[in-house]
Amino acid sequence: MSIVGTADVFAYGLKTAVDTSYTKVTLLMYTALLAAWGYTRLYVFPSNVINSIYTGINMVDPKYASPMIWSYFLGLLYVLLFLHIYWYALFLVAGYAFLKTGVTQDLQHKVGGEVKARKRGASGRKAKTGTANGSKDGTDSESSDREGASLKQA
Repeated sequence: MSIVGTADVFAYGLKTAVDTSYTKVTLLMYTALLAAWGYTRLYVFPSNVINSIYTGINMVDPKYASPMIWSYFLGLLYVLLFLHIYWYALFLVAGYAFLKTGVTQDLQHKVGGEVKARKRGASGRKAKTGTANGSKDGTDSESSDREGASLKQA
């Protein structure tokens, strides 16, 4: 079961690399993440872990745990498998967005409703830092004006 955690190494490496100006390292970590996640969580997890539990439910001694309890456990593992598929699809969406726009986006962290982004130039170096709307500090002037006005009213 510990083999499933190997994809986490590349996930954290990618989280680190996306905040740097090294595009090649980011793409290497992204490719390694897709390969490791696909193999360990989309192939090994269902074929070895879920399959062995599914085929072994009837072999469990009922005085230790009923097959009904194992069935609930198996259902939760299927939910986890669905989440692995969903997260893999999110990785593919983020990769497609990078290919299409040249902007690395961390879809998890949003600032003021905007996605933090870094535009990469032809050299692979960061050309612009800020949010997708171009502000340097992560806020746009209209929303901060509205927030200031609402604070004055309160």
